[in-house]
Amino acid sequence: MWDFLGEVLKQYGFLAVVEVAQGIFIFYLLQMLSNKDKGILDLQNKLLELNEKRLEDVIEDREKYEELAERLNTSVDVLIKVMRKKNGNGEHGG
Repeated sequence: MWDFLGEVLKQYGFLAVVEVAQGIFIFYLLQMLSNKDKGILDLQNKLLELNEKRLEDVIEDREKYEELAERLNTSVDVLIKVMRKKNGNGEHGG
């Protein structure tokens, strides 16, 4: 690399070496930008996966809640019937 820059300096002067250095620096910056974009894309994909997992968890929790609410409703209905019978307010006109 240094040999190349030394030869450019001999043949074309200091300004040519500066131009070559700028080209190398720009190439390096573009690679960094590309790596950053790849990193952002990877993070976005991971976030999407986490959101999908969270959605699955929410749906599962909702189904469990609905089942629990139905069982609780059934239990309350049975309790009301038992209390009515105990108090003599049954359906038989008791």
